[in-house]
Amino acid sequence: PKVKSSGSSKAEKLRAGDPAERRYIHPGMHEGEVLARIGPADLVSGGKGRKVSRWTYMPVPGDPQTLTTVVFDTGKVIEVERKVMK
Repeated sequence: PKVKSSGSSKAEKLRAGDPAERRYIHPGMHEGEVLARIGPADLVSGGKGRKVSRWTYMPVPGDPQTLTTVVFDTGKVIEVERKVMK
């Protein structure tokens, strides 16, 4: 008999977003669109009463060796930084 996995890969991809989409994040995008495209950040600083927040995405197989930092001001992307990590 077939054994079902505990999680659906499609559901996991939707929850985690698509790491390959990280390169297409640009200033002017809304926070919700970033979340929908690439999922929740690994690290978040700022926000919670502050208008500027910084989301950091660590390297993963779909976006290897690249640290992506997205800076938001009142819910809109104002800066995207991508650093190659070796």
